[in-house]
Amino acid sequence: MTSNFKEFKEFVQGKFKSMSNFSFLATGSFQAYKGLENKLKKSAFGRGGTDFDP
Repeated sequence: MTSNFKEFKEFVQGKFKSMSNFSFLATGSFQAYKGLENKLKKSAFGRGGTDFDP
C-alpha cells in the first residue's frame, strides 16, 4: 500500500511540475508577444522605439 501511495505522490508531483513548467512557458511567450506588439506600435508611430529602448 505505502509503495503505491509513494508512486502516486511522485506521479502527481511530476504532473504538477510539468504543469507549472507549461504555465511558465506560456507566460514567457505571452510577455514576449506583448513586447513585440509594443515595438510594432512604437515603430508604427514613427518613433522607432528610441525613447523607450534602454
